[in-house]
Amino acid sequence: MEGGKSPSLRYSELSELGFALVIMPITVLLAAVGAVRSTLAAVREAGTPVEVEASLPSFDDFTDLIGLSEITELQARYA
Repeated sequence: MEGGKSPSLRYSELSELGFALVIMPITVLLAAVGAVRSTLAAVREAGTPVEVEASLPSFDDFTDLIGLSEITELQARYA
């Protein structure tokens, strides 16, 4: 875990040590926090999100990622 007591090792090193499974419980969360901070700083500096819009995923990409169509289908089926 980044920032933890154990050193960060490459997958090949972990494999050599006998590990067959590697989990990264906080890696993506830390990356998201960094992206949120960076984006909010840019919005604050520019006074608008217009400057960062090109680097953001589209709303359709977001809804695809979270599986909104599947959620809507399940809601219609079971609600």
